[in-house]
Amino acid sequence: MFDITQISHFTYVSGICVRIFTVILLLHVWIETCYAQESVSSTTTERAFIITTGDRDIQKTYPSLVMVTSALEGNSHKICSGTLITPGWVLTAGHCLFSDGKRLSDIEVHAGV
Repeated sequence: MFDITQISHFTYVSGICVRIFTVILLLHVWIETCYAQESVSSTTTERAFIITTGDRDIQKTYPSLVMVTSALEGNSHKICSGTLITPGWVLTAGHCLFSDGKRLSDIEVHAGV
């Protein structure tokens, strides 16, 4: 037969384990979030400074960076950036190419700008 003290002891121990796991999980998430915010903010600020000041050294720093434009209604509009994978292939987000009624024939890729 079952002893009620064994069941209550098991419930007590499992409750403590759940609490310890929850605390460890929350600490892990908190530490990762703090680290991610710190690293993103420092690199984002540096990159934004380079871009907003019009520094042309970005071509040397990121030689594979390209600008994807769309020629809608005769006007060329910058829509996205991309990464030059090989001389004939560019990696960019799907929504840059397939939204707002764009056709692939309207898309142009500019390197070194």
